[in-house]
Amino acid sequence: MTSSPGRRVAKRKRTQAALRQVAMGLFVARGFDNVTTTEIARGAGVSTATLFNHFPTKEDLVFGQVDELERTLALLVRSCPAGQSILDALQAHVLFDLTAGRAYTCPSHVAPFHELIANSPQLQAREAQLYLRREAALASALRQRFGSTEAPFAGTVAALFVAAERVIATEMRQRLAEFGRPEQTLRELDGYIEAVFTVIRGGTGDLAPP
Repeated sequence: MTSSPGRRVAKRKRTQAALRQVAMGLFVARGFDNVTTTEIARGAGVSTATLFNHFPTKEDLVFGQVDELERTLALLVRSCPAGQSILDALQAHVLFDLTAGRAYTCPSHVAPFHELIANSPQLQAREAQLYLRREAALASALRQRFGSTEAPFAGTVAALFVAAERVIATEMRQRLAEFGRPEQTLRELDGYIEAVFTVIRGGTGDLAPP
């Protein structure tokens, strides 16, 4: 007897969560470059083939479900009510993105995540690729939502948002490295995020769809 779609989805999510939990534990303990995907799969009780079925690259075990994060970004644009600010929705989502989609992340888990990226050229290269993907996904969603025939509009706004993410991520990592105190750092970062988006609004306005 085959399982229902809901059970398959639940099982898939459990497997992904187990893989990421094992992976992050090993990465933090030994460094990203010193851990193999075979070790991660064994620790999660699955085959290496199963691991790559869920995470196309070793780097994605750090960054999370890349496709899902991109869909969430596009959904923010599509679901924004008429007359409300899309930039407000994107701003509110930045911290979620910067913790790799961890909706209920303990602040003490955020610092090791960003320390991994700061210490691994491989992760930094993958992050740069993901920024380009996010920019393309956001530009596509903006074009669909606003129906703009002016090519520069959506691409420019998407590029500004991704540039903001990069700036905020860099600031977060510098503060965590210098001061530690992840809970306080995340709390204080709200003001920095507001300042960055104030600059963006100066050039784009609130981007409230009709």
